[in-house]
Amino acid sequence: MSCILISALSLTCLRVSAQSPSLATASDAFYRGEYAGAADLTDEYLRANPKSVAARVLLARAELAQGKLLQAFEQLKNALARMRFIIFP
Repeated sequence: MSCILISALSLTCLRVSAQSPSLATASDAFYRGEYAGAADLTDEYLRANPKSVAARVLLARAELAQGKLLQAFEQLKNALARMRFIIFP
């Protein structure tokens, strides 16, 4: 189930660079394999933008890549809840 959730929500991150330069920097770090750095940058972004679904998905992906499964799952649940709110207000 978590693989399906990750696949569905990862589409949210495809246009991260269009949203914010700081989130794009975090995404670049993720794709360079700098997962801890990506998580730190994304966490910093989320402090200022707590409603960002794309940031939560990126953070979940970075946590998953580091083996932090529970934290990743919690971020994905939060992102999904926010997506439901956006889709069904």
